[in-house]
Amino acid sequence: MDTASTRLGGALLLLPALGGVALAQAGPSNGTGTGTQYVTVRGEKAIATGSLGQALQLKRDAPNLIEVQPQSEIRKLPDTNVAEALQRVSGVSLETDTGEGRFINIRGLDADLNGVSFDGVRLMPSNVASPFGGGRAIALDAIPAGFVGGLEVIKSLEPDQDAEALGGAVNIIPREPRTDGLPTLDLNAGSGYEPLRQTAVIQGGITFSGSFGLGANGSPLAAQTTDPQAGFISNDKPFGIVGTATFYNDQRGVNDAEEAYADNQSGGTPDKVLSQLNPRYYQYWRRRFSHGGSFQFDPNPDNHFYFRLAEAGYNERISRHMLVLNGLDSGSGLGGDGFSNPDGPGFIATGVTADQDLRDETEAIQNNVIEWGGRNKLADGIEIDYRGSWSEGSYYKPYDYNSDFQDPQAIALAYDNVSTPFQPTYHTLDGTNLADPANYNFFNINNSSEHDIDREWAGEANISIPAPLLGDPGTIRFGGSARLRDKTVTRSFQNYSLAAGAPVFSLANYTYGRPQIFYNGRLNVGPMINGGIRSLIGTPFLTEDVAADSILGQQAFQADTENVYAGYGQYDWTLGKLSLLAGIRLEATDARYGANSSATDAARNTTITPIVAPRNYVDYFPTVQARYALTRNLIARLAYSTAIGRPGFNQITSAQQIDFGNGVVTRGNPGLAPTTADDFDFTLAQYLPHAGVISIGAFDKEFHNYILPNQVQGTFPGIPGIAAIQTFTSSPSSRATGAELQYIQRFAFLPSPLDGLGVDSNYTYVSSETQIRPGETGSLPSTSNNTFNVALTYEKGPVQFRFGTAYVGHNLYAISSSRATDLFAAPRFRIDMGTSYALNRYATLYFDAKNLTNTPLQFTEGPTNSRPIQREYYDATYLAGIRASF
Repeated sequence: MDTASTRLGGALLLLPALGGVALAQAGPSNGTGTGTQYVTVRGEKAIATGSLGQALQLKRDAPNLIEVQPQSEIRKLPDTNVAEALQRVSGVSLETDTGEGRFINIRGLDADLNGVSFDGVRLMPSNVASPFGGGRAIALDAIPAGFVGGLEVIKSLEPDQDAEALGGAVNIIPREPRTDGLPTLDLNAGSGYEPLRQTAVIQGGITFSGSFGLGANGSPLAAQTTDPQAGFISNDKPFGIVGTATFYNDQRGVNDAEEAYADNQSGGTPDKVLSQLNPRYYQYWRRRFSHGGSFQFDPNPDNHFYFRLAEAGYNERISRHMLVLNGLDSGSGLGGDGFSNPDGPGFIATGVTADQDLRDETEAIQNNVIEWGGRNKLADGIEIDYRGSWSEGSYYKPYDYNSDFQDPQAIALAYDNVSTPFQPTYHTLDGTNLADPANYNFFNINNSSEHDIDREWAGEANISIPAPLLGDPGTIRFGGSARLRDKTVTRSFQNYSLAAGAPVFSLANYTYGRPQIFYNGRLNVGPMINGGIRSLIGTPFLTEDVAADSILGQQAFQADTENVYAGYGQYDWTLGKLSLLAGIRLEATDARYGANSSATDAARNTTITPIVAPRNYVDYFPTVQARYALTRNLIARLAYSTAIGRPGFNQITSAQQIDFGNGVVTRGNPGLAPTTADDFDFTLAQYLPHAGVISIGAFDKEFHNYILPNQVQGTFPGIPGIAAIQTFTSSPSSRATGAELQYIQRFAFLPSPLDGLGVDSNYTYVSSETQIRPGETGSLPSTSNNTFNVALTYEKGPVQFRFGTAYVGHNLYAISSSRATDLFAAPRFRIDMGTSYALNRYATLYFDAKNLTNTPLQFTEGPTNSRPIQREYYDATYLAGIRASF
């Protein structure tokens, strides 16, 4: 590949320096806290057990660009899961769903292009949906924020880190025992209220840690000591243990309105005419959980062994009741254009059909990690570390029933989506009550089940050797790793319709409660549906097309393997105020992507053909990163690093689905090359007293082979005329350029009581460009020009208060055939509040309020607000409870 050869040429420039270092006489190990081992060995413990000040110290000393967020800061705002906690970090923006954060973007790059690990072990996807369908994004709503010890966002990769992180990488730091070995016990118990559905929240958690064992001389438990460089527990208490568990149960509601527009916009149909309006009333029952722990053995300061496991996810039941109005573009023959309402704003349609639908689904999403390994110091300052791991992401949906009732009569309807585009109104012209269940009769039921497993076994080993250069400390580090991954997707479908001669089943027999009215009384979906109609399955009244359902299941099947083998070498050198990190990483990918192709002829006969696409390629990833201390607290950095984003599993498959009857071809592109990037970074940071910092940075990411969906019109064998061909293609050149500002300050210089005031803020600007369609450029998907967080804080004595705001700007969400039909996410601005009061040194009361602004999730067709297609809102969440630490 051109990009690989270019990088190899750049890497060769580094080899003379590496060779010279290797021949240098070994000297004392670097104990300055500026080398890589400080970050990977001591750094994670500092994040997991320390304060903001310690985390900022780690950021300042790291050889590469990172952001850190300790648990002590995460708990100050009501961020339920890891995704929401990460939105407070500079350069990170949030993708939300069902009222919670789910995926994160780093520096504008969508979630499929970022890496996520737990203690360095790469996490596997657990949610089948990702914003751009690549199947690589990690749904971080499955991991409770209270489960983790801290978070690390890596913006410039080192050679000893996995290169699959185009935007950046998130490392979730597990809970750790105290560095002094003293036992700890943290408890959290709370409850809350969600006013939209008037439902309760229950949350809780427990974490304990400690060290134990006999000293080297066989004495009972002695005073704890630590090695000041390694941070290992000494042999006075050689065994350490951590256990943690959390739960968060809620019954979140969502009110939603979705719209679709008439296709014939160029044929005289007014721009705002709808084809469908779909009010939706959701109820969720989510039970989020996590549990895990670690065991470590430190017989002496030179040897450390550990075993760790973690499990996190949620079980959820979903009920969705919706009213579907079709045929809103049927027209009325009235007015000059045949659509507009002569008596007011909006339109009239006389051929409207109405459905009442119930969706009843349950699903389980889970991430599991097991890891084991150790670190050992050998003679002459040489150190080795090694790890084995197993990681799994799973999605299990045992059932997903959708019951459809239809009104057999055509309806004349007036609707107004002109004067209030995001809150449309409608009424029937003859007074028919669309919410009356007596108007609807049973039509059909469909059900689906799914079980997806994404699993990876991995191992790595590294060696660090002291290698001074010109009398100044330096370290050579090299090693290798293997990641062996397999992914399977299995689905089944059942579609049931009324058998010939079956009686009529009225919706009125399957409803309960009052009509569900929302959007300030504008939308009424009628009484709740109880799902009893499903008792007809298995009776003579319903029939199933078994052959068609079998074909659907075969079309959805997927079986992939993707193995990545890596080796690297790097040198970390400190010359007075200057620190340099240089090296190269090699990754070889050996993969096979398996799926089923299908072809459906004009007579609706379908043929299934299994197909496997093998892919093998090698990439090189050089890096050079420099850190210079202009003063003790003024740090400048300049970095060049490289990264990769492998094609999504559905993007690179050879399988295709051909619908000859409708002239549509959907297929992957097995010729896709991975996306690679050359990243350039500059930052200047002034570290302030009282855990403060003010920094400015600039970055430029130059992408090669950026993958995008593509839909073209063309000829296809067997399809008469012009076919619609949906596939994926690569933009030859794309970029994301931006700037980051961060300001954290505690105003301790103010007179009391104002000396408790502070601010924690960051702003990210991203300008991006890619070839959206042939000959047309636009911004990268999911990339907002502007993202910011501002938290006003007060911390003095027993009182803590944090008033946090978060903003994500307008961005391209999905690519269609033209800019007018592309989907865009509207800007979001949210306010959260966290307060606490320390009763004593052990117990603290807290009260939190989430989403005080009731910020909706909104999407539009086209870049303006004139054509909204979705608006859902959730209202606020209030939480209160007590935390205790012993």
